[in-house]
Parts: sequence; C-alpha cells; structure tokens
Amino acid sequence: MSLTINLIEKNVGVYVLQPAGAIDSDTYPILENRINLLLRPETTTIIIDMEKVTYITSLGIGVIVKANKALEKNKGALLLINLPSPIKKVFDIIKALPAQRIYTNREELDAYLIRMQHPKQ
Repeated sequence: MSLTINLIEKNVGVYVLQPAGAIDSDTYPILENRINLLLRPETTTIIIDMEKVTYITSLGIGVIVKANKALEKNKGALLLINLPSPIKKVFDIIKALPAQRIYTNREELDAYLIRMQHPKQ
C-alpha cells in the first residue's frame, strides 16, 4: 500500500501533516523525509492527523519519536490527533509519547492550544 501526505501550514512554524495509508517498512521514509523538511528552528509545532493511517510499524513510530525529540530540543511540540483505535492502542502500550501529546480530535486539540495561549492568571 502507498502513503500520501497532505501538508498544511496553519501559522508560521505550525504545520499539520495528514498521512493517508500504511506507514510501514516501505513507506516510512516518505513520512520521515516530509517531517525532516519541517524540522527547522522556526518550527514550533507539528500536528500529525492520523485519521487516514491504516497501519503503522515500529519504523513509523520511530520517525514520530525522533521528530518529537528534535522538536523538544527547540522547545517545540509534536502532537497527534484522530488516531484510529488500533493505532492508539499501539501508542498507549509502548508509551511512545506522553499522553498529553495525543488528542482524540481537532476540537480537543484546539481547546488545549487555547488553554496554553491564555492561561488563567
């Protein structure tokens, strides 16, 4: 199966990646290359919308973990949304990302981002 990735720049330094298909030993380099192009000092957030991902192997998870570490070095964040149930189970089991980095849907993520930008005083 192939992998396609739609890229949306939401704001300066904030990107949404929308992969569609399987992220496996044949296709993980597609995701890795796309993410690597975004790993610049001005990138603050990469959101990966997993809604159309049908399968992920350890190689795909490795790409996501590596990108998360790279972003954290620059005080950025990698966030996941819309994980299909079987893929969410994989992330839950291996604890590849902190729980606060995985969101059920875009609305939940937006609520989190609003709270971060407007903390109670």
